[in-house]
Amino acid sequence: MKICLVGPCSPRHLDSLLNDCDDTILDKFEFFSGLPVSNLAIDLVRLGHEVQIVSTYFGSHEISLEGKNLRAWFLPSERSHRKRALSLWKCDRARIEQKIRSLDFDVIHAHWTYEYALPALKIENDAIITAHDSPLRILLHYRDVYWLLRFFLSFLVRIKTRNLFAVSHHLANDWRSLMF
Repeated sequence: MKICLVGPCSPRHLDSLLNDCDDTILDKFEFFSGLPVSNLAIDLVRLGHEVQIVSTYFGSHEISLEGKNLRAWFLPSERSHRKRALSLWKCDRARIEQKIRSLDFDVIHAHWTYEYALPALKIENDAIITAHDSPLRILLHYRDVYWLLRFFLSFLVRIKTRNLFAVSHHLANDWRSLMF
């Protein structure tokens, strides 16, 4: 099966599967950690699936890395959290959407309910979305514009998604009760 994973990921966590993972690339750029995406990709490849990963990183150009049954794209993202937030992650979402549209897959699975989930849902109504946090609970705790904008994105995901999964029962209950 061809599975497309969309979310934060670092090639550092995939280096055992990658053919051309050059340490100079890894040292030169800042990647998002995203262990859930990396670990899922490793397990899916070991089960014999063909996995494609679409992620972002703080850099200036697209990076493509390959391995047996694995291909990963790291798309450039603005380093300024403020600029990304004020645009509602518009550039990130557009790059992610464009990359996903160019891929052939059977299943798409996006992680986190923000800039990674919206492009996946725009392309595939039945995209699988995994929630890793509780946006309203975070907003109530931090109470700033950045988290308000993140909450807004997650609320759009909540409205559009048919297949939302949570990583714990506690988180699932938060999504049922706090995300309307």
